[in-house]
Amino acid sequence: MGGRFNTREGEENKVVGDRIQQIESYVRQAMSTVTAPDLRIAHDFKHVDRVRGWALRLASGEAIQNLDLIEATALLHDIGLTRVEVEQRSQHAQVGAEIAAQFLLEHQLFSEEEIGIITDAILCHSSPCGGGTLAGTLQSFSGWW
Repeated sequence: MGGRFNTREGEENKVVGDRIQQIESYVRQAMSTVTAPDLRIAHDFKHVDRVRGWALRLASGEAIQNLDLIEATALLHDIGLTRVEVEQRSQHAQVGAEIAAQFLLEHQLFSEEEIGIITDAILCHSSPCGGGTLAGTLQSFSGWW
């Protein structure tokens, strides 16, 4: 029997909820420090939250099981904007992947393999990885979910 009466499932849901809450709190605080108007206007926490909502809707529609990986990636996808200047905006994915990996490892929120999945997705969110096509990048990620 599943649902809320299953103690193990309830504990797992609490762990997932706790780590997502921890990530959300970190991202909210970090995004509040962005002062450059060009970065703040379109890439504040409201943007991150919209991306999270759309990512979870799309993932649910595709019957993806690891929604916590999707949610963590969506929350962290623009974290690099908190540490780059406007002129370096094109580097925010690389910077963000490094920040996300450090945060997730320090707080032991995911396994090293899962952190690799999250950081690879962050690296590829603003342009296709390896100079390939967007379709190729998406296909390379499809086996991870």
